[in-house]
Amino acid sequence: ARWEINGCPRKPTSVATRGKQLFAAYYSGAETPDGAYVTHSSDGGLTWSKPAALHTGATRSDAPTLTFAGDVVHAVWQARIGDGGFRLFTSHTAHGSPQFSLPEALPIPDGGSARLPAIAAHQDGSLQIVWQHDSTIRSLRWARVDLP
Repeated sequence: ARWEINGCPRKPTSVATRGKQLFAAYYSGAETPDGAYVTHSSDGGLTWSKPAALHTGATRSDAPTLTFAGDVVHAVWQARIGDGGFRLFTSHTAHGSPQFSLPEALPIPDGGSARLPAIAAHQDGSLQIVWQHDSTIRSLRWARVDLP
């Protein structure tokens, strides 16, 4: 979508690929509501799905990251609920579906602000998540137990 601003947004964009399956996640100020969005292509990028918000209930969502873990695509992003600080949230989809699960807060320490996540998948399907927590860098290995 066309988004005009007087400045540089410096917003990260993330892409995850597996064969002809492509997922892209990004921040958009041109969508309603503004925030973190994801789109999907099943034909190697020739056509793309309509962008879908990752976190419609957030006051602010941003900095989405994506990775494949086997047949599952994971998204992790920062979001603010109400007037609170930024927390990290995750969602996933499997088997090439463009529909992501509802957002789930990651089990990270309370207090402070969790921002700018980076993720990678381990061979066992768990995720390694690294983020800035106030003035420190933290890491968490997270395994979702109810995935297909």
